[in-house]
Amino acid sequence: MPTRNSAAWEDEGARIASALDGCGSAVVVGSDTAAAAQVALGIGRVQARRRRVAIADLVGEEPALQTLVPTDAPHGIVDSFLYGVSMNKIAYPIDPAQNLYILPSGSGPIDLDSLMRNDRWRKLAAGFQEVDALLLLVTRSEGSALDTLIGATDGVVTVGPTRTGAGRRVIAAVPGDFSEMDDANQTEAVRPGGTEKRAVPRDRGMSSESEVSHRSRRGLWLLLAALLALAAAGYWAWTNGWLGTLPASRGAAGNTGAAAAAVAPATAMTVAGSLATTNSPVFTDSVINRADSGRAAGYVLVLSHLSDSSGAALTLDRDAGSLPAATYSPVLIDGMPWYRVTVGSFGTRVAADSMIRNSREVETAATLYAPFSVVLAGGVTPESAAIRLNAFRERKRPVFALIQDDGSVTIFAGAFETPEQSAQLLSELRADGEQVSVAYRTGKVFQ
Repeated sequence: MPTRNSAAWEDEGARIASALDGCGSAVVVGSDTAAAAQVALGIGRVQARRRRVAIADLVGEEPALQTLVPTDAPHGIVDSFLYGVSMNKIAYPIDPAQNLYILPSGSGPIDLDSLMRNDRWRKLAAGFQEVDALLLLVTRSEGSALDTLIGATDGVVTVGPTRTGAGRRVIAAVPGDFSEMDDANQTEAVRPGGTEKRAVPRDRGMSSESEVSHRSRRGLWLLLAALLALAAAGYWAWTNGWLGTLPASRGAAGNTGAAAAAVAPATAMTVAGSLATTNSPVFTDSVINRADSGRAAGYVLVLSHLSDSSGAALTLDRDAGSLPAATYSPVLIDGMPWYRVTVGSFGTRVAADSMIRNSREVETAATLYAPFSVVLAGGVTPESAAIRLNAFRERKRPVFALIQDDGSVTIFAGAFETPEQSAQLLSELRADGEQVSVAYRTGKVFQ
């Protein structure tokens, strides 16, 4: 394949980026892995203008990707898949908006065929699709398991001549067997035979007229959705008596207040999760117990909003033993990701407000109606509930337990105002193999 400079390959990726609108995952494959990586970066930079994108290195320390992560980055995909390192620890943001991430290959040699066949890719791809994020897997065009990997995603982007199995969806193709000439403003590529020319903008921020038109239409819909969401938020704030101010943080992990805290680098939870934003697809999970809406223990007390999951986890470790139903939930506030720490699960607002008046530990809290939680386990006996809770907490799950009318215990995580708001937590838990669903929260605090 004739050599092209890296900027030109990125431009090619930017040119075809709109072909991946609506996709949650794709394999970017080429015999020239550096070119494939640069094409993936071009796609990622364009797609990251509106959603979260992660580019995974399945080549093995591919320089085009490896040079973008910290030199002392200790973990990667191999460490996550083989040794259980959290996805939170292997994603490295590479853009100022922290929408574009690199997932490096990690330590040790890669058994590429085994890695490609890992069923976890299918689960991750489903999670990215669920929350309208994009996962790009960069790999070689060889390997007996390549078609298996492609089959776990929405399709393939080919860079140069490649082999894919019959029936695999080719989302876009970047030719490698054409000449080019550069001037100060553009790269002009001529296909074999000289019958077709196209101008590829050198400025990665530019798009074709069709892409601009497409984004303009999307922008109008997003603006309308945002206005509707703003109106709904205003009504909610008015009815709940919380007019847009964040409750003060309680100082966990060095945070002095949610309003004053700088947003720390987002973790892989916000990569694969992207949270439930107005440009997310229709939420596909159904609430498993809609008949229980009238008896939901839906009120919680909001203690703080923290900018990273580690701070929220530390707060949870501190408060889980002394405050009832302590948990945290990844949420969006004014378009920014936060981790909302809550305690309690009350059937009425009066009961929630009573705890604020009678407990100094929560005297600065705000009452919120958030009746939905993620269910990790149901029908647990009281005798084994503590063991199950400890096991989940060792895996850093923000869990709490409520005892049901029949005497069994249900283990929940998070507290959300809408089912859609739980999409990020659902996605992350499923990616780690948990069987979870969203439900109205019922029951009384399990002691």
